[in-house]
Amino acid sequence: MKQLKTDIVVVGAGASGIGAALSAAENNARVILLEKGNKFGGAGMFGAQGLFAAGSRLQKASHINYSPKDAYVEMVNYTHYRSNTRLTKAIIDKSADTIDWLAKNGLQTELVNNTQEVHQNHPRVYHQYIDKFNGFQRLMNHFASLGGQLLTDASINSIDYVDGNIMHVTITHNDAKQQIDCSKVIFADGGFVGNHKMVDSYLTIDRDYLYSMGERKATGDGIQILAQLNADTSGLGVFENHAASVVSKTDPKWHNDTIFTLTNLPFLWLNRRG
Repeated sequence: MKQLKTDIVVVGAGASGIGAALSAAENNARVILLEKGNKFGGAGMFGAQGLFAAGSRLQKASHINYSPKDAYVEMVNYTHYRSNTRLTKAIIDKSADTIDWLAKNGLQTELVNNTQEVHQNHPRVYHQYIDKFNGFQRLMNHFASLGGQLLTDASINSIDYVDGNIMHVTITHNDAKQQIDCSKVIFADGGFVGNHKMVDSYLTIDRDYLYSMGERKATGDGIQILAQLNADTSGLGVFENHAASVVSKTDPKWHNDTIFTLTNLPFLWLNRRG
């Protein structure tokens, strides 16, 4: 079995994983970044067009008075305090710095009007990527220049401990087993939307009624490994449904403009029991 050695293994090369790996490399850590698919970026690059921030330089320059405290109060009220409040606060408090950090590393953003009609009168918070794909490539180029290593087609299988310390992880890379000696592992591997068993286990919604636009390769590998190690995996029952639409199970290309328009009007939605 081929062996590698590093300080930190980051699992998942989406926006979170890239951010974690590059930050660690900037602080002189040796980092190996694993990506299950054959491309880095994930939903943060291929799906999103930008990201949220409160109190950024761009907002202040536009005289938009929307503080991290304002954002936190709005978000926890919206979720009825079901979200992880400590994590929510930490993300919001770092959001403006994140915009600056991305710009410094090659991914510029611009403050744009809120795209969804219902939020048109809300203070502007959406920082849209400029030159998105090249920007993400610049992030990865910087990661590589600092000695970081990206392995695509690589999934984690297990973590081995000795006396409470991580000794190595076992991965499958290009269909071959490999071992990486390391001292830390960071999971950023995108949830479990591609694992039907986990979806059924954690959600109260019938999976047959959901049409997911998420990545099918996100099968909860990291969550399952952490659960086996008795890590804290609480909060997995909180699930975000973004948008509502009508789909056909038999024809993925089916489209009816009239019916799709109805799904976006402010009507009362009913379930099958009325």
